[in-house]
Amino acid sequence: MKRILVILAEFYPYPSSNTNCIEPFLYGLLNEGYEVDVVTRRHAIDLPPYENYKGLNIIRIDDYKTMNTIAYNSLIKNNSSRVLKQLNKWLSIISKTLFYMYYRDVRGEERYGGWDTKEVLRKCNELNEMKQYDYILSISHPAVTHKIANILKDQFTNKVQWAIFEFDPFAYNEDTYGKYNKKKRILQECGFFEKCDKVFLTPELFEFYKETPLNEYSNKFCKVNFPNMSEISADIGKSILMKSGKISDCVYGGALMKSIRNPVFMIRFFHELKGTVSITMMSSSKVKFLKNEFNRMKDTLKFYSGQPKEIAHATMIDADILINIGNTVVFQTPGKIFEYMAMGKPIIHFSKIENDPSLKYLEKYPMLLVIKEYEYDKEREIEACKKFIAKYSGKTLTFDKVLKYMPELNSAFIVEKFVEEMNSL
Repeated sequence: MKRILVILAEFYPYPSSNTNCIEPFLYGLLNEGYEVDVVTRRHAIDLPPYENYKGLNIIRIDDYKTMNTIAYNSLIKNNSSRVLKQLNKWLSIISKTLFYMYYRDVRGEERYGGWDTKEVLRKCNELNEMKQYDYILSISHPAVTHKIANILKDQFTNKVQWAIFEFDPFAYNEDTYGKYNKKKRILQECGFFEKCDKVFLTPELFEFYKETPLNEYSNKFCKVNFPNMSEISADIGKSILMKSGKISDCVYGGALMKSIRNPVFMIRFFHELKGTVSITMMSSSKVKFLKNEFNRMKDTLKFYSGQPKEIAHATMIDADILINIGNTVVFQTPGKIFEYMAMGKPIIHFSKIENDPSLKYLEKYPMLLVIKEYEYDKEREIEACKKFIAKYSGKTLTFDKVLKYMPELNSAFIVEKFVEEMNSL
């Protein structure tokens, strides 16, 4: 039996594009006879530090900054006095500031202020002493996962192969890391690529990296699909959708960003369809920049902050139509589109750029409406949307039927490629 240590920041039960696409891939490794240990962040004190989840061994390392935020959010929901709530608020702000200063400035954390990399390293070494891993797999982002794997490669006394699975770029991800110090980030990522044994890249990143200094390590590149589509059960959680029964219920679930994935156009578009649709949005992103838009749509738009994976999926499955917002960069494909298609629901996709990386996947899906923001004709698009809603609202395709349209997105192909490449090292 071969053993693999997987390092990633987000995993069950917290939803994220990376998590939702990597899970089927990890189950595929289990089916190939691998023992899979997943080291990830522990977001809350009610989560067990260790859990065997569907055969995967999950080891959670405390993220004190996130735990603190969750505790604060839970406390302010109580029916306490205004004075007590204000006191709690200021104590929480002071506490979070101290955590941030200590873990970022004193401990030198690069992305997540509360995930103690020294504790992660200690735990990974302890696990390796017992199991003697054959492979380390670090999954982007943040870059701290690659940083940890880079150190472990030297610390492990046994021979171990290190593979990077890169969905989002580190050096070129300006929305997350900012525009400054890009040269420093490029040098750091070049160091990761030089040290590792294999780099698995999405087709979009594979092409993008050809025009960057990272192409120096192209001999280590392996192009694999980002998606690992798997069937999503309808009874996994409780939907929060308040169905009206008279209009079509549209649902969006995922990150929202002012620069990369801005929903303003989408919200204003559906405002024109008032009386035809209701919108439910779920996101853990900060959305203060959407305050005016939410006020404009307060009668037909409901926003929920980050929901557990089971609730998010149940709500999307309960929807009549799913909404997707395209990215404004060519090297990132929203992972949620593969979940959407796996659910078999009608999809309305808002495309923001002409070379939209999502379209080459979505265009194979039979129940799709693409609204091109860069070629917008108001009357034409509204009429097209009304016809789409009338034809497809509430319909569902089986997962087997979806796969017939895009068999190459089955996780079995990605697993087969990964195993083949790692065995060749």
